[in-house]
Amino acid sequence: MAWETEIKLRVRSLEAVRSKLHACSGARKMGVFHEFNLIFDTPSASLLNDGRGLRIRTSRDQGTGDDHVTLTAKGPVGRGLMKSREEVEIRVDDAASCEALLILLGYRRVLEFPKVRERWEVDSCHVDLDELPSLGEFVEIEGLDEQAILRVRDRLGLADAEHEARTYVEMLASQPR
Repeated sequence: MAWETEIKLRVRSLEAVRSKLHACSGARKMGVFHEFNLIFDTPSASLLNDGRGLRIRTSRDQGTGDDHVTLTAKGPVGRGLMKSREEVEIRVDDAASCEALLILLGYRRVLEFPKVRERWEVDSCHVDLDELPSLGEFVEIEGLDEQAILRVRDRLGLADAEHEARTYVEMLASQPR
């Protein structure tokens, strides 16, 4: 099992962050990906209520056109400045077959959303520039420990950026339908 530790920051414009990344020594752009996320839960919403998650993500690499499909289970979120939780992710060949399996096991699709993600690597951290049509623009910095994440945040001039403790799923689930 892997452990996910990250911070999510709401920004007014990704362009300013992108400029900082281009000027940042050692920063490397990994690619731009169009993601489509399918979120599953039990009929009683026990996963969301416990802060856990179950997702199928199809990610299309804009550079190569290749699709990458993953099934991800996430444990409860530890709250604080950083979001930290267990995460198990496996690659699957076919999103539709994976969805059929989850439905057969009693899960149901409760949410779906697109996202454009531009991924960078800086000082052993992933820096994701995320655009979600219904939520806005965010920067996620994921790393092995909080100190590394905070160093990258500060290098990018984001120390005063608005911290967002909720997951994208929590934000979308709280919107009026």
